[in-house]
Amino acid sequence: MNIFQTFLASIRSKVSPLLTKLKMWLTPSYIKNRLLVRLRKFFVSLTDVKPKDSKDYYGVGGWLISKKLAFTLTMIVIICCVCYILATKPVLGRRESPYRTYKYNSFALKFVSDKVCILGKSGYKAYVGDVDKGVVTGSGTLYNKEGNVVYEGEFDANAYNGAGKQYYDNTALMYSGEFKDNLFHGTGELYRQDGMKKYEGEFSGGFMEGSGMLFDSGENLIYTGTFLKDEIKYQELLGKDTTALAQMYTGSRKIYQSEGESCVIMPDIGAAYRSESGEGSLEEGWRVSGVYVFLDHLYIRGQLVEDIASAKALLGEPEYEGNTKAAMWDAVAIHEAIAAGNGADVLYGKVEMETTNVFDEVVTVEEFDDKYLTYLYIFQEEGVVYTFFCKEKDGAFAMYLLEE
Repeated sequence: MNIFQTFLASIRSKVSPLLTKLKMWLTPSYIKNRLLVRLRKFFVSLTDVKPKDSKDYYGVGGWLISKKLAFTLTMIVIICCVCYILATKPVLGRRESPYRTYKYNSFALKFVSDKVCILGKSGYKAYVGDVDKGVVTGSGTLYNKEGNVVYEGEFDANAYNGAGKQYYDNTALMYSGEFKDNLFHGTGELYRQDGMKKYEGEFSGGFMEGSGMLFDSGENLIYTGTFLKDEIKYQELLGKDTTALAQMYTGSRKIYQSEGESCVIMPDIGAAYRSESGEGSLEEGWRVSGVYVFLDHLYIRGQLVEDIASAKALLGEPEYEGNTKAAMWDAVAIHEAIAAGNGADVLYGKVEMETTNVFDEVVTVEEFDDKYLTYLYIFQEEGVVYTFFCKEKDGAFAMYLLEE
């Protein structure tokens, strides 16, 4: 071995231990362990507030206060203050609103009574408006993740309460009027997604309920009357003079007639009424004696009836049930229910009928299949007779008749 090799070996023997130690000091596990040891010592010393001798006390008047206890309490107060300052500090760097901006779960928001901007969970602008101690109360605007307005108007206790406007996802106006606990309640106007008005009047619990006006897809007024659970209260048509009913229903119509009787189809509201002449009686003119409704459900006493089982559960056993030959106006109504396309064609099947057109809207019934059978269930409730038309026992219905 020459002198140069001896020199290198000597240097290597001195440097290798240093490199080994340096490598060890730089490993994440070593750094983590050292930090944990120091933190443990710090917290042990911080919580070890028991004085050892008289030098560990502060003298305040006649009282002795532990220095370590005083330091610990001071640190706790400082940490709490820092946390509060950080929590109450509005979110910086937001330009969507001129108001102070807070995250939806910000602790500081619970102490704010002002007009603010609140960010949703993913950071989008969710609300701009009034809050009272963090609770959305007053006037404001609610947004979805796409930045479109969902609702604008009055709030109370984090809910839509008061006058406001709600919008569809495509930004079209859905409803303008009064709200209660996020639901349509009071008076208002309901719109279709294409912007055309559908209904104007009273609402309750999110439903069209009370007095109102119904419009077709072209925003033409077709019906004025009473509504229940988003549907026309057809019972109110019973006994009406046909002149008065013509003022209520202003949509298109088709009239089937026979001697002394007629049946008027009201396709815009999915119903028909049977009328009788009052000539020779105390009631002159024509009056509604029955209303056919082309629906597979109805509400009675606020309860949904959608099959014979639910009708029996609500009204008890029927006054009559069985196979019955369809009367002329029953056959006409079934024929029109099938034309309405609500599934009645599958349920009832075709009814043979011969008619003659007198005018564009007036039809005379010449003959019909008087052997056509339906299975009827007849119930009576509070002066109204309900007749459900089924094809077989315990079958479904797609039309029912109301009579006094």
